Amino acid sequence: MGIFNSYTKPGKGVSKEDVQKSGIPLYFDIFLRRFWKFISINLLYIAASIPAIIISFFIANYFIGIILSVTGLAEYEEFLRIIPLLAILFSVVILQATGSGPASVGHTEVVRKYVKDTHAWIWSDFIGSFKQNFKQGIAVYVINVVVFFMIAFGYLFYRYFMSGTISAVLSTLILVLGVIFCIMQKYVYVLVSGFQLKIKHVYKNAFILAIVGLKWNIFSAVIIGAMLYGMAYLYISMTGVAFAVILCFYFTLVNFTQTFITNNVVKKYLEEPALEKENIEEE
Repeated sequence: MGIFNSYTKPGKGVSKEDVQKSGIPLYFDIFLRRFWKFISINLLYIAASIPAIIISFFIANYFIGIILSVTGLAEYEEFLRIIPLLAILFSVVILQATGSGPASVGHTEVVRKYVKDTHAWIWSDFIGSFKQNFKQGIAVYVINVVVFFMIAFGYLFYRYFMSGTISAVLSTLILVLGVIFCIMQKYVYVLVSGFQLKIKHVYKNAFILAIVGLKWNIFSAVIIGAMLYGMAYLYISMTGVAFAVILCFYFTLVNFTQTFITNNVVKKYLEEPALEKENIEEE
């Protein structure tokens, strides 16, 4: 009759707080609850990425010099005054495209736990993954920088130093390869931080994931592109505020957003097969 069974009695039901969130509500819920941790991990990431930031700055200056020479903007003194600011902005773009090696591995390790809404020790998880995957992180960073340099130089070469149909086709092809390369980076650092793979297998699987998860990857690229555009606009209009945003949480917010959007791809093609293989081996 239900006298001793309180679970069958009518009541208030499940509260809103007890309902498991997903999608956009979960995204903002995690971000708001861990906002101050986002700031901490972002500051740690920037500190650990100083060598990569310096390299990105020199690469940015190199390509700005090429762009100035081929577009004729070097003749305008007003434009030359803002070159240092542009170099910093381009450095941020390059750092997003290549990552920063071991620092990005540690950063991804913590952010992945945030996306799963599980506990993460900012210092120990970051440093632990940084040390454990240091050699692979360095190798990945070197490869990324070389590939980025080749793609950027190739695009500028065929876009400005050559003409004709072949030049247009090649510059477009290189641009598409550049987009795929940038999409792969999200998976490259996930594979290094969470899976024991050789470098060639890291890039092979990252490429496959960039293709099989095309829908989510395009969506992620659009969102990250919009965030980058917004940050660039803020940087031009309110430089001081933009610096504060970059310093406090920009890189972590970008990484978190990418990881959150592509989490289904990682779960379906990486985590679930790995778990099934582990269960079979145990049996």
